[in-house]
Amino acid sequence: MTRIKNVPRRAAGPDIRHVVIGSEGALCFITEVTVKLFRYQPENNRYFGFLVDDFADGVAALRELITAGYRPSVCRVYSPEDARQHFAGFYQGKNVVVLVAEGPKGIAEATAGAIEELFAGRPHGRVDPVLIRQWFEDLNWGQDRIDAERADMLEHSHLGYTTEVSVGWSRVSDLFDAVMGRIRGEFPRAGDLTQTSGNQWS
Repeated sequence: MTRIKNVPRRAAGPDIRHVVIGSEGALCFITEVTVKLFRYQPENNRYFGFLVDDFADGVAALRELITAGYRPSVCRVYSPEDARQHFAGFYQGKNVVVLVAEGPKGIAEATAGAIEELFAGRPHGRVDPVLIRQWFEDLNWGQDRIDAERADMLEHSHLGYTTEVSVGWSRVSDLFDAVMGRIRGEFPRAGDLTQTSGNQWS
């Protein structure tokens, strides 16, 4: 059993939290956490959705935004297969980029302005922010919906699993293409069955 000191930064050496968080029990079990709370200011939230033709273009846009220093609370690229699962009503067979700017009014407005400016110079289709807000507000499931999905998967013999990997920015699109190429090539009806998220920061 190991206890990590509740201090904000490390002077030297690796941060063990980055190793174990997200391992989903593969390396260890987390039995106690200390969290930092921020004031909830939903009145400042800004929601964005964009349709892009190429997955790599969505990744490039996120890279530019993040490396410029902006930190949207939600920052994702959904492939067409995954977008069909989440955004069937408007994805139009394209990749969907989802972003949320929130926090204190000044930070939210600055982040929203950077997002607007970034996509103004890129070819894209705009998604109604109300649709993205509705998706976001329905994102966290209660136990009842989790149980219902589990029962549905057992009844219809569906197999669901998640694989999470990390790579540098320059390799994201290549990794995505390699994984999806193999799935589409080796599994029957892969276009109907696969659900793959490209990038996620929350």
